[in-house]
Amino acid sequence: MRCVFAGAAVLCLFGMVACGSSGGTASLDADAVTPDVPVGDVPATDDGVLSDAPGRDVPVEDVPAVDVPPDGFEWDASPTPNCEDAFCAAGPDSAPDPMAPGPFPVGLRRLVFVDPNQTNYDGTPRTLVTEIWYPTTREFYDSHPTFVYDIKADAALAPGYEGLAAKLEGVDIGSFPVPAVKDAPVRHGDGRYPLVMFSHGAFGIRYQSLFYTVALASHGYVVVAPDHEKNSLYDLLQSGEDSTHLGESAFARPKDILFLMDQMTAWDKDPTNDFYKSIEADNVGITGHSFGGYTCFAVAFHPDSTGYPDFDPRVKAIVPHAPAGYLIGATGAYGPDWHVPTVIEGGEMDKTLEFKQAFKDPWDTLGTPKWFLDIKRGGHFTFSDICKVNLSEVADKLGYGDARDALQDGCGVDNWDYREAAKAINLYSIATFNRFLRHSAGSVQFMTQAAGAQFGDEVTFLSAEQ
Repeated sequence: MRCVFAGAAVLCLFGMVACGSSGGTASLDADAVTPDVPVGDVPATDDGVLSDAPGRDVPVEDVPAVDVPPDGFEWDASPTPNCEDAFCAAGPDSAPDPMAPGPFPVGLRRLVFVDPNQTNYDGTPRTLVTEIWYPTTREFYDSHPTFVYDIKADAALAPGYEGLAAKLEGVDIGSFPVPAVKDAPVRHGDGRYPLVMFSHGAFGIRYQSLFYTVALASHGYVVVAPDHEKNSLYDLLQSGEDSTHLGESAFARPKDILFLMDQMTAWDKDPTNDFYKSIEADNVGITGHSFGGYTCFAVAFHPDSTGYPDFDPRVKAIVPHAPAGYLIGATGAYGPDWHVPTVIEGGEMDKTLEFKQAFKDPWDTLGTPKWFLDIKRGGHFTFSDICKVNLSEVADKLGYGDARDALQDGCGVDNWDYREAAKAINLYSIATFNRFLRHSAGSVQFMTQAAGAQFGDEVTFLSAEQ
């Protein structure tokens, strides 16, 4: 095991599937960059959203808004709610295949929030660059170009990280198109969408697992993923590997997620917001990778208003991927008392975390209901998009020699094809949220060993419901 938080420099390069453009053109406004203005001096509104964020994408005043509706306003119901062309999202009477894209076209937005109640270890305000994926309208999706993630475009415009653009010059990292349209309107008429929060790994990035987060949104979820400041990819690339403040990040991460959950609650109640009456903010799933897998537990069980740890009633299920599960005890949780529906997923060939110590032993201690996805030839980065990154180029031109190690930790010839693994991950992860958040009783059929029969001996799925 190289680092308990998977914080070794190269191990965090899964975050390099980042940034963005629409139709291949950078979507950030270069003229908006104001490197001389520190983040701490950026004015924020009362709800913590930056009203004028130098160098940040999508200022709040540019986000689509609706006219203030009258009291008692409800969105006009769709004639076929939660369905498109007879293909319906999960619900009491529907259980779609979690491996297939859902019925909803996907929109995405990027916003910056400042948490007025949390500061970093250096005294600066906690600032969260946040990605949101959500259902949008078919009309908008079909008439606009889909998005392409590109870390170099993002790095060139990230305030405080201006030197990264030169560092990445001439490096062919790759680009990552997704079936989602930037700044699309929220789809209305299908009721509120359950909320899923995603937490990236140590020194990762908010869109490190696009195969999963975009698919989730297509199945009828609002998916929210922040960059955990001081523990993101850009911090790693700018300052190198530094595990000094990982302890602080362990405390800050769950607060980031809880803060954004509150923001989504406020958006749902705000008649001027496009997400008005569109987020089921008391019906939440938490998911994440590695250090973000630990964050799942720390969000579900955290200090309440009295200061004592307790289960958050909003959290209905968690799905940690390759989690640092040995940290569960740090939350104060006692395993046998844990009864939040939980699916732990891990790979037996993980070289960053030890399979038994980090995944299986913690699962064994939990109360029920619980499930366990064992990917026999899965590595640590099987649960991210790093296998799409040109790792050899990164190793040679950026000097991250350990980048080649990642090729053997989920992307190597001895590992299961990451594209097939993604199907299994989505099968069991999305089925869990469909069952517990979208109340799809029929989705229980996908939470069995038999559901993954097409994968043969590549996966084992354990179930302990009582």
